[in-house]
Amino acid sequence: MAGLGMASEVHHVIELPDIGKLNVYVQGNLLSHSVAFFTVHDLGCNHYQYEDFVSHRKLQPINERALWISVDLPGQGDGEAELPATYTFPTIQTIAENMKPVLDHLRIDHVVLFGEGAGANILARFAMLHDEMVLGAILIHCTGQTASFTDSLRDKLVNWKLNTTGMNPSTESFLILHRFGWDSRPITETGTEHELRQSIEHFRENLRHSINPKNLNRYITAYMQRRTLIDRLAELK
Repeated sequence: MAGLGMASEVHHVIELPDIGKLNVYVQGNLLSHSVAFFTVHDLGCNHYQYEDFVSHRKLQPINERALWISVDLPGQGDGEAELPATYTFPTIQTIAENMKPVLDHLRIDHVVLFGEGAGANILARFAMLHDEMVLGAILIHCTGQTASFTDSLRDKLVNWKLNTTGMNPSTESFLILHRFGWDSRPITETGTEHELRQSIEHFRENLRHSINPKNLNRYITAYMQRRTLIDRLAELK
């Protein structure tokens, strides 16, 4: 949720040669921790999406000895200004290649990866590049394939609408389907489906009021232009 931030959260701005300035958020003690979790967010999200999860009372025993490192990809933070027209948004592979300098800056040698959707794809690429740093990986809704022809056509429509009209119902439905596997149809109010409705509505509100649509469009385009992970298998040691 915008403006709240995680407990004991420290904001770092790290300059990277292939990306520019990257906002990185650290929760926990950099000097005293048993395990470090490294997170990268999905389309339409940023580091705030991990806030409720990390702050959940059931995670308290883990958080007492854990460190959480979360990145906001360029232009994806809440309330960010539009990226300059001269800025070249990095490819998904380039982002993965620039994650090690982030950890080097923070003097972190080993991590557990935690990513969702597009973020999971980025972290899978990072793991292939630097498997010696990875203790484990939690990759939610990760795909190793390129975007399908249908996805590419949908991306062109989303691209046009985000650039001309801003956030709109069809783009919201596309992102909800991408992230939750569910469109905007009514959801019954029982059990976990009630929690799902709440999560979807919170996500929808963030899209409408917090995320810069043109910046989001550039992240979506980079993700849709990703190459298959199979191309990177030769990098595994």
